[in-house]
Amino acid sequence: MSLLPFLVILALSSTAIGLFLLIYAMLVTRARHWPLFWGVGLIASVATAFLAIALSQLDFLIPQLHITPLPVYHGFSPTTWPAHVEADLQHAPTTAWPQILSKALGFLYLTGVFVSLLRLRVGRYRAANIAKASTKVILSDGTVIGLTDEALPCMTVTPLGRPARSSILLSQQFYNVLTPEELSRVVQHEKGHITRRDDEFGTLLRILVALTWFNPITHILFDRWTMSAELQCDQIATNGQSYQMRRAYAHTLLKALHITADRVRQYPAASLSTQNARNEKMRIQRIMNGPAPIFKHIGHKLGLMTTAISVALISAVVLSSTSQADPAPTAESESPLNTASNQQMNSFTIKGELTAAYGEAGDPFQKGAVRNHHGVDFKAPIGTPLYAPSNGIIIEATDVFNDSPAYGKVVILQTEGGVQTMMAHLNGYDVQTGQQVLKGQKIAEIGNSGKSTGAHVHIETRLNGVRVDPMTVWHIEK
Repeated sequence: MSLLPFLVILALSSTAIGLFLLIYAMLVTRARHWPLFWGVGLIASVATAFLAIALSQLDFLIPQLHITPLPVYHGFSPTTWPAHVEADLQHAPTTAWPQILSKALGFLYLTGVFVSLLRLRVGRYRAANIAKASTKVILSDGTVIGLTDEALPCMTVTPLGRPARSSILLSQQFYNVLTPEELSRVVQHEKGHITRRDDEFGTLLRILVALTWFNPITHILFDRWTMSAELQCDQIATNGQSYQMRRAYAHTLLKALHITADRVRQYPAASLSTQNARNEKMRIQRIMNGPAPIFKHIGHKLGLMTTAISVALISAVVLSSTSQADPAPTAESESPLNTASNQQMNSFTIKGELTAAYGEAGDPFQKGAVRNHHGVDFKAPIGTPLYAPSNGIIIEATDVFNDSPAYGKVVILQTEGGVQTMMAHLNGYDVQTGQQVLKGQKIAEIGNSGKSTGAHVHIETRLNGVRVDPMTVWHIEK
């Protein structure tokens, strides 16, 4: 599958699941303060797209094309394949702009992903350097913290997979204005992040947000996860404390917010302050009102995981089915015969000389003889590419067709409506028998194989097993 359909599926899945989570949180207030709810939901919203793409590639579950192969009709006479020289085959001009647009959108998306991941990597690198260069201080309870001159109140930096090597960092300015009791609460808050491994999990979620950088819904989900994680650590720091102590802790948050008011650099690490006045106001209200309701029972977590997996699977199946569904048949699609719209949609583009039309023609191997020509011939240089004029299935791709080398290398394409089209005397082919191909996909190269006196392509078409003039089925642009 190309990149553009993947981006459509990614946008649909992340938006649909994200909106569902936001609406559910409005109805069930307890979920608002559950970090796992937002984290698992964000993972499911992105993973659904990748799962849908994987399922769409399983042809035995969701076939890409619904075309029943017809039997291959043999019995072509070698004398019906005359020889010719020189032409130029190109893509149909009607497919140029969609391809350019698809490539441009793909380039834009990949550029956004690269920039987002680069910013994350640089931020992690800077945070690690701050931790390494900080001045170590041992508190009365034996906790080691690092002091830095950076304009950040307090944050925790955890190397991925190594929580034992976590660093709690405080700015020197913030450290100087804290009382011993306030410092103890702040350190407890950061230890909560270490225990919960928020810095590591947050890095994973940031990577998923980078993959969906174009979707504001995933950014909102990550912001909700950050906020709920801070609420949980606030609860750890104030658990069992009196109203006066909770008020003192809330005052500490105001100090942190004041210190970071002029800060412009943001580090991708678990931090005491979210640097968002609205979020800090909500945190202070929650601290003063008491602990936030959370889901503590293991059954809640199992239920969330089961629901997320079920939603992801169902959504992936629906999206993959939609991406592979055939358009509804119409009277026009049921008949492959030459009409104005079919000429534009299904065509070979051969800019060159038509050297032999369908019907009676001179025999190039017997001077003066006339034979019945069952196809059309075009001059073309060896190596000129041939593209599929419509979606279809390769019925046969062989070097020896019908047990005779006279035909040279042959490809037979079957498309909707019982149409089989043979291309013979090829230089080579890029497909194999049974392969499904899409309109505009390269399938072969014009050559001079078999019984032939020059490079050319012979195009022969059968409709429900009966030979017909290819010009009445395909629009051949000359």
